[in-house]
Amino acid sequence: MKRPVTQAVFRIVLPYVVIAGLWIVLSDRLLESLVSDPAALTQWSIYKGLFFVLVTALLLSALLRVELLGQERAEEEVRESEERLRLLDDNLPESYVYQSTREADGTPRFLYLSAGVERVHGVKAEACLGDASTLRRQAAPEQLAALAEAEATSLRNLSDLEMDLRICRPDGQWRWVQLLCRPRRNADGRVIWDGVATDVTERKRSEETIRRQYVEIAYYYDHAPIGLAVLDTDLRFLRINNLLAEVNGIPASEHIGKTVNEIVPTLAAQARQVTAEIIRTGRPVRTIEFRGETSAQPGVPRVWLEGWYPLLSDDRKITGFIVMVQDITELKQTEAALRQSREQLRALLARLERLREEERTRMAREVHDVLGQLLTGLKMDMSWWERRFTKIADEPLRHALEEKVEATSRLADRMIETVRKISRDLRPSLLDDIGLGAALQFEARQFQERIGIICEVSVRPENFPLEPDLTTGIFRIFQELLTNVARHAQATRVLAALSRREGTVTLEVKDNGRGIREGELSNPKSLGLLGITERASLMGGRFEIHGSPGGGTTAALTIPVAPG
Repeated sequence: MKRPVTQAVFRIVLPYVVIAGLWIVLSDRLLESLVSDPAALTQWSIYKGLFFVLVTALLLSALLRVELLGQERAEEEVRESEERLRLLDDNLPESYVYQSTREADGTPRFLYLSAGVERVHGVKAEACLGDASTLRRQAAPEQLAALAEAEATSLRNLSDLEMDLRICRPDGQWRWVQLLCRPRRNADGRVIWDGVATDVTERKRSEETIRRQYVEIAYYYDHAPIGLAVLDTDLRFLRINNLLAEVNGIPASEHIGKTVNEIVPTLAAQARQVTAEIIRTGRPVRTIEFRGETSAQPGVPRVWLEGWYPLLSDDRKITGFIVMVQDITELKQTEAALRQSREQLRALLARLERLREEERTRMAREVHDVLGQLLTGLKMDMSWWERRFTKIADEPLRHALEEKVEATSRLADRMIETVRKISRDLRPSLLDDIGLGAALQFEARQFQERIGIICEVSVRPENFPLEPDLTTGIFRIFQELLTNVARHAQATRVLAALSRREGTVTLEVKDNGRGIREGELSNPKSLGLLGITERASLMGGRFEIHGSPGGGTTAALTIPVAPG
């Protein structure tokens, strides 16, 4: 307060001294120049003195009025500022402002406490101003010693006090309050703390939730069923989970700070290639196979399926990589065993198919050559007996024998035709005699006559040589396709085309029936289609079939063949 008072006195006295000095000097000189009579000069000096007193009084009154008005305005502004500050203090969200000190006997006392204390602690400011221990009693008992130590340290070092305090309000609610205050030593030697207290319960709950989630994530990370690691751009391990550490044969703690080359040198080159690709494109490599060995099983080749993902900074720069690793060695071994088993099965099926065709060919030849010759001989014998019957005198007997021989001859004709059909079904002689194209056309005519569905076959070029196994396989697939048309297609016309070009032989069969459905294609009971697909695979080719409702079905067989 001394400095403002001194300034106010100075602002009043200085103008007075200046004006009074100028008046005395200038007025005396003016009178001496205007009045020469000493008696008159004395009289005018008295008048001048009286005028000076009057003017001085008026001047002092004006200066004092100006100063007082200024002080009133300043005091009003201070009151308004204090009121605004108080309103601000009282309405801080979930916070309050306080000023505290300690008495000579060490008793704490609040010098100021904003109204927000009621929102935080559930007690009125007036009660706390009268008894500072009201708030201290709300503190959790286990934190009282830490609070006392923090206050003693702040008092001793005049250092800031910052502490999260757990309190129990009068209504039984447990809350968290953050204390932030700064000490200062007053003119009288007392230490005063200016501080703010904030209810941080929601923040604490969020922190606890985050902490719990972090613990859960850390647990999932460390116990994940796949290997996980975090690497920097130098391929140094920043983090690794237990599973991947076990795969590498080195404890997780010994990975940290070491490079991939130091831990698994057989995989380092592959890792550098992958990370270079990620840095170049900015995109993750989601699936890639790594092959090598680790310290867990030296000398044993392993296979891992890995995914590499970039870690990005706020400015979208790559700062590291997240790696996901799954050991698929056993899966690869199983796949290889399945492939080998499948190849062996296919080889067995091919062998059985060849044996079956050979047996069909042999049986067709036996039926045609042996049984056909026997039946032909029987028919010749019937003709011989028929010529001998003319010498029989007994007319009724001769007619009866002739009729019997004629019936037997007709039966022999039917048997010969049946034998030919059986032989043809077992192995069409056209297939071996004049080739696949003619055999397909003959089979189409037989199908048309037997089923009543128009069937046409075109062959381009008309004659081209094929290996016997391919010839037989294509013919059998054509037979199966015609069987499917007869059973399911509800068609009236079938068009087939056999062609050879650019190292492939293609057989395409189209019908104008109802169209095969998707469910029929994937039906495991569609044994005919499964057989065709497998037979095509045995020949090294592929079989495709598709249809549309009411638009018929198209089947295509493509077999690779040597040029020529």
